[in-house]
Amino acid sequence: MSATQNLRIWLEKREWVIPLGLFLLFLAFTLPGIAWGAPATWHPDEVVVRSIKALHGEWRFSEINFNYPDLPQYVMYWLGKIVLALGYSDGEILVVIQCEEMRAIENLPKILKEVPGIGVVLIGEGDLSQELGHPRDYDHPVVADAINSILKICKEHNVPCGHPHPDGKNIERLVKDGYRFLMPSSPRSFGVLDQGRKLTGRS
Repeated sequence: MSATQNLRIWLEKREWVIPLGLFLLFLAFTLPGIAWGAPATWHPDEVVVRSIKALHGEWRFSEINFNYPDLPQYVMYWLGKIVLALGYSDGEILVVIQCEEMRAIENLPKILKEVPGIGVVLIGEGDLSQELGHPRDYDHPVVADAINSILKICKEHNVPCGHPHPDGKNIERLVKDGYRFLMPSSPRSFGVLDQGRKLTGRS
């Protein structure tokens, strides 16, 4: 087995080393002459995203914001090289937006047209039904019509539409309707508790 394969296996078992290493490399290039230190809102994952976007030529570094210094693009370019060499890509980050009010539905076509990288539109049917005056009544015609509008818009823009409450009663309909991202809740069981109570003679 080659040294590269050994390194890759070692990193796969210790993924926390990658963002830490990127952070240290980030500081090594940027801290000289900068007195502010690492901002409180900094997150390692964002350095990964910025690195890859720099590599793809999608990120500009001439603009100053409140959390980052101006970074020369070649610095992020080589960080991106390292990230991609380790087998990571921006495709591993799934961006999910939630649509849970009428204003969001009205703006959804424009959002999906103008904002790149949205992976899933998740329906927030609880808050949506509340706003429409029929709390948790998902089968009410007004609520169902709004939900179907979101699904239709997603299909028109070829963006997966997600449903947060699939269960045994509606899963067949959701798949048939074209939902491509489903979030079933984890089943709850008190089998072990019941067994323990039985073994200890408790009702």
